[in-house]
Amino acid sequence: MASTWVGAPAQVPSTWKVAVPVPGGVHDQPPRPPSAAQAGEVPDQQACLRSLGQVLKPGGRLVFVEMFPDPDRLSVRELRDLVEPENFEFVEATGNRWEDVVRFRRVDT
Repeated sequence: MASTWVGAPAQVPSTWKVAVPVPGGVHDQPPRPPSAAQAGEVPDQQACLRSLGQVLKPGGRLVFVEMFPDPDRLSVRELRDLVEPENFEFVEATGNRWEDVVRFRRVDT
């Protein structure tokens, strides 16, 4: 299985804040984060993260699940190097030898 940017589970924590760009401004939506699959395979990862940063409100969460034996698996360090410059702060990394769950929070710019 490829690396995954986790989307909304059945019960979305109220701390996930999402803003959806609409003509004339930003419209608040129910707290449902965007999701994307195969982060390791995205050709322009920085552009993708920049787009997510435009959609997530400050305090919004971005969660990655990286699974073994995906050849495009990103390490926790690689994810931090990729995500933190786009105004996300590292929250935590948990996991085992088969998968890592890496959480970030959107910071106010």
